[in-house]
Amino acid sequence: MAKKARTVLDSLYVQDFLEVANGITGDVTGAVTGNADSATTAADTTGTATLSSLIVSSIQSLSGAGAINVTSLITELTTGAADALTMIDGTTVGQIKIIKMVHDGGDGTLTPTTLLDGATLTFDDTDYAILYWTASGWAIISANAALA
Repeated sequence: MAKKARTVLDSLYVQDFLEVANGITGDVTGAVTGNADSATTAADTTGTATLSSLIVSSIQSLSGAGAINVTSLITELTTGAADALTMIDGTTVGQIKIIKMVHDGGDGTLTPTTLLDGATLTFDDTDYAILYWTASGWAIISANAALA
């Protein structure tokens, strides 16, 4: 199957939880202004955040077959062969998940519990996928991994 980059989202919102390095941690519930690494971070009363700094997250390094977690923003894949990958449903509507192949020893085929518009994503070379959780399943924001 030929690979295509996909973009299916016009706007992206951080919802419910936001962590900014050296700044705000927690739910955005009102007008908040803080300082994150000398850059202004502001949120209005609807919870919309404008960031001019870093969002910091842990990175899962997954080598071989296994489960891609939904607790880290980013997962870096290293395959040693044709590896089967799984991922459970998200925990919060609007949750973002970034998956990136960093070392290709064979195709990595991801079968999420619920993936909109397909059943699997296959990663090879330096493929990536940026997904977000909806109430109905994982949706693709952008990807060059093969969707089937």
